[in-house]
Amino acid sequence: MALDPITIGSLAIPVWIITLITIWDLIWRILAVMKSTRYNQPIWSVVFVLFSTIGILPILYIYVFAKDKRNSKEKPVKKKK
Repeated sequence: MALDPITIGSLAIPVWIITLITIWDLIWRILAVMKSTRYNQPIWSVVFVLFSTIGILPILYIYVFAKDKRNSKEKPVKKKK
């Protein structure tokens, strides 16, 4: 039993490539959701679940948009009593 390629229009994509892309996307989504949860940014978690971008959006979030409060040079804001 051979794995037939998936046909999208006139383009035939092998099943192993689809599987590889799916695993790649899933790994990056999990990492990004974990990081957005840690930084208390739940809207990003929803975006990662709703939109499939083959790992591009999660990678951008992790390396560009996520703000690591531990490494931030900004002074913490003190609350008034």
